[in-house]
Amino acid sequence: MKKRCTQVCLWLTFALFIPKSLLLGQSSLPTQIGTIPLPQGYERVKSEPQSFGAFLRSIPLVVQKNAPIYNYDGSLNGYQSGHYAVLDKPIGKKDIEQCADMVMRLYAEYHYESRRFDKIKFRLATGQMADFESYAAGKRPVLAGNKWQFEPKAKPNQDKSTFQQYLNFVYTYANTASLLPQLKKVALQDLRVGDIFIQTGAPFGHAVLVADMIENQVTKERKILLIQGFMPAQSFHVLKNLSDGSAWYQVGQELILPQWHFKAADLYRF
Repeated sequence: MKKRCTQVCLWLTFALFIPKSLLLGQSSLPTQIGTIPLPQGYERVKSEPQSFGAFLRSIPLVVQKNAPIYNYDGSLNGYQSGHYAVLDKPIGKKDIEQCADMVMRLYAEYHYESRRFDKIKFRLATGQMADFESYAAGKRPVLAGNKWQFEPKAKPNQDKSTFQQYLNFVYTYANTASLLPQLKKVALQDLRVGDIFIQTGAPFGHAVLVADMIENQVTKERKILLIQGFMPAQSFHVLKNLSDGSAWYQVGQELILPQWHFKAADLYRF
């Protein structure tokens, strides 16, 4: 009996130093987009250090088996079958961070972290450009008729709080229809990590972001990994290929996703 108690005590002591993820059986789960498992025979296509592609691959994931998608109000999303993983990127508590907003947010965060503030600018539904440099300089939007005027209203500030205020404004007054005109069309053979599949439409369109790409070392076939936000605003997530359960989609003329259908002609980039 004494020997058994000693063994139990030793096990409990050892358990205190074991990472929680190991105790929960999550040690093999990917922690970033760039660590999601590859199919046999494939390797990741190289991205330049400090590039947008490298930034996307470094985005952290929720390390939890079958991590669910939550809506902006904290409720569980009604569709839980179309995602492979959830991005560890909390969204706000308003229904404003949807599909195009996810694309703009990640592109803006990439340049904000690199201190390239001049690159952070987005076209609004009014046709005007809203740039972060003006917002950081203290200019705030004032609606005059059906146009925005940007007037000095605050002290200059480039901190994250100001950056978040700017993004919230963009989320509210930009969409897929306003984003598309500031993008460049891309041929499918030139596809790279960081590109966007986007459609506009009535009453709404959709956009997904290419967050990783791999290539078969023998056949040279390419596959891509896609992330999206959706309506209502919900956890950003890696899309699941429903045909095989993986996170990878074959590059081709059509892209059949769980909740959308794109074609090669829908490919663009910043």
